[in-house]
Amino acid sequence: MYKCKKTVSLALALLMCISILPVQGLANNNSTYEGDGFEVEYEIHEDGIDGRYRIEVELKNTGTEVLRNWALGFILPDADEVVARNGNSKVVYGPDDDGYVVFMNPGNKHQMDIAQNGGTMDFALTVTGDPGPPEAFVLREPELVDVTDDVTVTHNKPNLVVTNNDVQPDLSDWYIRLAYDDGINVNDIQQGSFVSQSQEDDSLLFRSLNENTTINVGGSKSMNIGHGIPDGQLDTAAVVVYKAVWGPWDNTPPSPTPEPTPSDPPTPSETPSPTPSPGEGDDDDDPYDPANPIPAHTVVIWEDDLYAWGSNSNGQLGIGTTGGIKTTPVPVPTPANFGDDGWEEVAIGRSHTLAVTSDGKLYAWGRNTEGQLGLGHTNPVTSPAQVVGVTGVDDDEWESVSAGNFHSIGITTDGKIYTWGSNTSGQLGRLVDANNPANKPAQVGSSANWDSVSAGASHTVAVNSDGGLYTWGSNTSNQLGRVPVPSTSPADRPGSVSGGDWVQVSAGGSHTAAVTGEGTLHAWGSNTYGQIGDNSTTSRAAPVTVGKLDDWESVTAGNAHTVALKSDGTLWAWGANDYRQLGYYRANKNSEKRPRNVVTSKLEKGEAKDSDDDNDKSEGDDEEPDDDEWLIVSAGSNHTVAYKNSGSVWTWVCFV
Repeated sequence: MYKCKKTVSLALALLMCISILPVQGLANNNSTYEGDGFEVEYEIHEDGIDGRYRIEVELKNTGTEVLRNWALGFILPDADEVVARNGNSKVVYGPDDDGYVVFMNPGNKHQMDIAQNGGTMDFALTVTGDPGPPEAFVLREPELVDVTDDVTVTHNKPNLVVTNNDVQPDLSDWYIRLAYDDGINVNDIQQGSFVSQSQEDDSLLFRSLNENTTINVGGSKSMNIGHGIPDGQLDTAAVVVYKAVWGPWDNTPPSPTPEPTPSDPPTPSETPSPTPSPGEGDDDDDPYDPANPIPAHTVVIWEDDLYAWGSNSNGQLGIGTTGGIKTTPVPVPTPANFGDDGWEEVAIGRSHTLAVTSDGKLYAWGRNTEGQLGLGHTNPVTSPAQVVGVTGVDDDEWESVSAGNFHSIGITTDGKIYTWGSNTSGQLGRLVDANNPANKPAQVGSSANWDSVSAGASHTVAVNSDGGLYTWGSNTSNQLGRVPVPSTSPADRPGSVSGGDWVQVSAGGSHTAAVTGEGTLHAWGSNTYGQIGDNSTTSRAAPVTVGKLDDWESVTAGNAHTVALKSDGTLWAWGANDYRQLGYYRANKNSEKRPRNVVTSKLEKGEAKDSDDDNDKSEGDDEEPDDDEWLIVSAGSNHTVAYKNSGSVWTWVCFV
C-alpha cells in the first residue's frame, strides 16, 4: 500500500499537529506589528467624546498570495466596550474578558481581496475605556464545512434563498458555491458577494457579508449574487452551502507540538518506547476505524541507508527487537554480508517491511503470521532477512515491491509479478497449494510485461507496459473497478479495468486511484470519507474522473485518504482527516471530499489553499523544480510522508 523510491538526502520535520500564529503584544499607541506574511499599523486617538477612543488599523499583505477569505483578530486588554466600528467586524468576546475583536474582510464588499506584495485594507473601531495597545494579532482563514444537507436552497432570480432546516441551530457566516457552464460569461457576474473564482472546477464561491446573517432553525435568508443565469438553468441541487468555522481565537496552539523546522539528516535515537496504540486486528479487510487507529510505522531511504520510526510491535522497524514505539528515526542495521549494496526501494505493510537493494536483492522483516515475508515459514523476523530460492527468479532479479495489510508483491527485472502472504480475499491472484505455498513468492499468470504494482489492504492492482490496468482480490467496496462486477467473490485472478494508457496506480484500504498518460486522475471504490475526490461520499464501482485538469503526476492511496502530486510540484490531499493526515489544520478534523492543495510555503503553519484558488502555477512550465516543490509522497494508514526537492522529508499526523 505504501512504498518509497530511493531519495538523495533527508531532513526530518514532524508535524504532530498544526498551529495558528501566536504573536507578541505591542508596546505603544502608535506602532507597527510585522507578522509572517502580514503587517499591521495602528493608531489610537481620543474620539472627542469623554471616555471614547478611536483605533485605526491598516492591514498590509506582505505575502506572495492574495488574501481573500481572511479575518484579523486582536485583543484590547484594557477597553471596556466596543461601541462602533466600520467594516464587517464582530466582537467574539467582550474586551473586558480579554476577548478578541475580529475583523472579517472589512470595508466595501467589492474590495475584500488584499493584493499580494503590499496590498492594504483600512478599518477602525471606537471603544470606551483607555484601550492601551492592541495585543496578540492573529490572521486566520476559516474552515468551510459543507452543510448543504442541512438546508434547502431555492432560486428566485437574482436571489438564492437558503432555508435552515432542523440541524444547524444557528447557521451563520455562510457561503454558497455556484457552478457554471461554458455558456455563462463569468465577467458579467455581479461581484457584490464574490469571494473567489476557480477555473479548475468552474465554480464561484459567494459569501454573505451582511453582519446579520444568522439563520435560526426554520428561518430563511437570501443572497443576491447577481449570477445572470437565466431562469430554469440553475441546478439548485448542485449548489453547495458552507458554514465558516473559525476555531478558537486565542493565540495558544491547538496542541503542544512545537513549530516544525527542517533538520539535518536523521540521528540515531534511543528514545524510550511508550505504550503502543490499540492492538492490531487480524482481518485482511478491516474497515477504516477512526476510533481504533492502526499502529503505524515509517521507513525511509537516506543516502543508501534505511531509517525507521513508529510502532515496532512485530519487529517491523528491523532493529532486532520487538515492542514499543520509536518517536524519532533510528537506523536499520544492514544484514551480514550486505557488501556495498545500497537500499533502492522500500515498502511497508500493516506491520511488515520489504526492501530492494541496488543490486536487485529482496529483504523482508516484521510480522509473518501469513507468510508475508516470503521466507518459507511464518515466524516473525526482527532484522532484514533476504528472500532467496524463489522458483524462476535469481536472487538478484527483483525490481520493485509493494506491501498490503498481510500480503506482498514483487516485480522482477524481466517484468513478472510474484505474490505471497495472505490470500483470504484472493489478493495473491494465483493458485495456492502444496506446490505453491502462500509463504513463498510464486508467479501470477504467465505475463512478463508488468511495469508497476500496488498492494491495498486486501486487493491488488497492477499496470502493464501496454497501459492496461488489472485488479484482483477483495471487492467489498468495488475497489477493483471492474464492470461488470466479477462473478466470483473474491476475484482471485487478474481482470482488466476499462480505459487505457494507465501509467500509475495506488491501492488503498478499500479504494483505488490511478493516473493516465494524459495526466488525468481517476478513482473508485469506497467513498465514505470522500477519498475518491469527486465532491461526494457515494462509492463508485467504476473509475470516475477527479477534477477537470490533466496535470496530475502521481497518486498514493492511504487507508481512507488520498494524496497526489501535480506536474508543477504542488501537493493535494482529500478524504479522511481524523488524524490530520491531510496536512492542513481543521478544528473539527472533518474529511474533505475533493482535492485541496497543501500549500508548500505554508505547511509549517498548517495553512492550506483550497482547490478553488486560481493562483496555481501555470500549465506547461518546463522550468526545473524549485526547492519548495514536492517530488515524492506516500500515504500511510493514518499518516502521510512527503519528500521535497530541497532534500527534506515531512510527515504529518495528530493523535490528540
